Amino acid sequence: MITCNHLLFFIKSLQFLDDPVFLASICRTQFERFYEFVDANDLEANGGNISKADRVKFIDWEKAKGVLMDKRTTKPVSDVYRAKLACKSDYEMFYLTDNKTYLDMAEERARWHDLEEWMDGKKEHWCSLYEWRKDQRFKGAKRE
Repeated sequence: MITCNHLLFFIKSLQFLDDPVFLASICRTQFERFYEFVDANDLEANGGNISKADRVKFIDWEKAKGVLMDKRTTKPVSDVYRAKLACKSDYEMFYLTDNKTYLDMAEERARWHDLEEWMDGKKEHWCSLYEWRKDQRFKGAKRE
């Protein structure tokens, strides 16, 4: 549900899009290390090491007044999230190969991280998902 406060915040944040300096700063931040070029002669002079070559500046950021903005770093992945991914992967391998070792590994990992209830709730959904993949794999094997 969108409240009036959310709507006001959204409208105020859109006002930044009228500021050319703000837009130039966004572009400069996003282009850094992605949309940069080096001179081929300079690259040869550095022995082919692109990290030592000077970058060709094709946009004058000083004239556009664009500054580098701070980027948000990615949130570190928790052990519980990694355990959930591993349980799902192990259960998929069990379902597709009928190798009980994978099921044992998934259940042990779920016990270790106290995720038994979570895993029990997901098994039915995973089975329907993996059944479709199993059918696709079987259809692909018949064509070969």
